[in-house]
Amino acid sequence: MDVKSSTVLKLRSTIQLTRDLSSGDFPHSHSRDALLHIGAIFETGLARVESLADGVDPAITRALCASELRRIFSLYPILGFLVRSTDVRNAFEIHGPFLRIIQKVLGPDSKLVISSEWDFSPFTFLPPSEFALPNTVLIGVPTSEASNALLVPLAGHELGHNIWAKQKWRELFGPLLADAVVEYIAKDRWQEFSDLFPHVKKPEFLKDLVGQQSWAPAWTWTIRQCEELFCDFIGLSIFRDSFAHASSYLLSPGLPVMRSVFYPGSKQRAIYLKQAADKHGIPLPPDYVDRFDNESEPTDQPQALLLSIADHATSRLVPQLIQEADDVISGAGITAPGPDEVARLVRCFSQCVPPQHAAGLSAIVNAAWQFYLSGMEEWNDMYPDIAGSPQRLLEVLSDLVLKTIEVYEIDQRQL
Repeated sequence: MDVKSSTVLKLRSTIQLTRDLSSGDFPHSHSRDALLHIGAIFETGLARVESLADGVDPAITRALCASELRRIFSLYPILGFLVRSTDVRNAFEIHGPFLRIIQKVLGPDSKLVISSEWDFSPFTFLPPSEFALPNTVLIGVPTSEASNALLVPLAGHELGHNIWAKQKWRELFGPLLADAVVEYIAKDRWQEFSDLFPHVKKPEFLKDLVGQQSWAPAWTWTIRQCEELFCDFIGLSIFRDSFAHASSYLLSPGLPVMRSVFYPGSKQRAIYLKQAADKHGIPLPPDYVDRFDNESEPTDQPQALLLSIADHATSRLVPQLIQEADDVISGAGITAPGPDEVARLVRCFSQCVPPQHAAGLSAIVNAAWQFYLSGMEEWNDMYPDIAGSPQRLLEVLSDLVLKTIEVYEIDQRQL
């Protein structure tokens, strides 16, 4: 079978798949909207391939077919993601309230799809711009925790990645970080650097083409680190201390592996989060940072040096990242829940009653964490059959929080 014929068949099969999937039931329309959009992308590609005349240059045919094959490979995982967004394990109640936050930050046309995924770390899909779903935020959460309402704040971090991409902060911070890398090498690490990269003869040569190639990995890594920290600060700005508690629950103490160059070490990341919390007056437990351990550092000397350079450049930008994240959230009109409101919700939770007229999603999850961390002693007499089961207590609390979120959404729709 020739390349054009096989590509046409693959595209037709994929288009039929999107049609079949979009005809199913979806708790929220945004999943179907995304499926229809992806189907339209494949239909456009099919039309391009089928329009190729028989006598066209074979190289042109192969190039176009390769482009469409890449499109299939890029978008196929999102099809699975959209299907899993219908899984009953998902906490469908959070869609409306969190969508409202997204629309305040990214614009009123924004859409949201949340899916339970077989990856224990929450993530967001940011497909190449040529395949991007217009204004759609895709957030995956671990399947085993998908219905745990206390982890709702972690979605704030994933929203941060979408903000970072839309605001093009890589382009803004890239030059600043490049300057920080070069300055640090020249002033503080030149001897080590020149020993490991002897082809760069003088500090002045760090900015020529050969010099740039030697420290380029550190620049790439620090940009990625800054993005991850910015996302943490977005989550903290929206959800306050509940974001820190949710992060500790899911990620502490860290993994006993070599650290990823794209993140600060887990303990250092917690230090930066506490730095942001202190700036905002958000109280964290005294032992918060010590809940985390840093992963092991690379043993390869050049990589270890470049990573330490990246870490230094990241540290230089942390105060600005904290401020930028706060400016985004406050500029969107998202404010912190008042202590009196949180205390009111805690009293309702202690009586196992879903409160009405909550101030917002952040207030609800902060009250939930406050009640959970208090030990939920009020429930010992109310529910003696589950008092000795932390797992059941968490499940009942999560159900109560989701019901409260549902009541809050009803309140909002009546405004």
